[in-house]
Amino acid sequence: ESTEINASLYALKECVRARAIALRGKRVKVPFRASNLTKVLMESLVRPEAHLAVIATVSPIPTDTEHSIATLKTVCQIAGYNDACMLEHKEEVKKTLPAREQRVPPNKWTREQLVGWLTSAHQGRFAGLVDVLPTGTTGKQIARWGPAQYSALCGGPAIGAELQKQIRNEMSRCEELAKLRRGDNRD
Repeated sequence: ESTEINASLYALKECVRARAIALRGKRVKVPFRASNLTKVLMESLVRPEAHLAVIATVSPIPTDTEHSIATLKTVCQIAGYNDACMLEHKEEVKKTLPAREQRVPPNKWTREQLVGWLTSAHQGRFAGLVDVLPTGTTGKQIARWGPAQYSALCGGPAIGAELQKQIRNEMSRCEELAKLRRGDNRD
């Protein structure tokens, strides 16, 4: 059945092309007897006053450009134009994506980055912890801490839990931004 459909579409294409050439003044025989489909459409294919249109659907999406060009070339061939009549111009389109914020995740912070974050995070609420922070503590170490270590650093479980929550939130924000950047690079 699909073979018959393709044969009918091919015959229709040949009839439309022959009709387009005939309308330009050349003497061409329209091969409408090639399929049942073109036999039914015979009147539209042989009468010069009949209006015949070929509709092509193209996509504005850049990933479909090759398919759209192939569709347009096929339509031009159906209309009786040869490749010499077609002009193809290629232009490289630069990808313009929004600039994503770049953050270093807490588990990769140096001591300086950790101190900078403590002084500015949560409106400076943790700035006093810089003086009691053990020497050499980095973001990698503090990201692995449990509630007891945060409580000991902060002098109480409430502030310790808040600091741990803020560091976890910062890690989540960094992961989301990294995921968005990976998505941008795939496109």
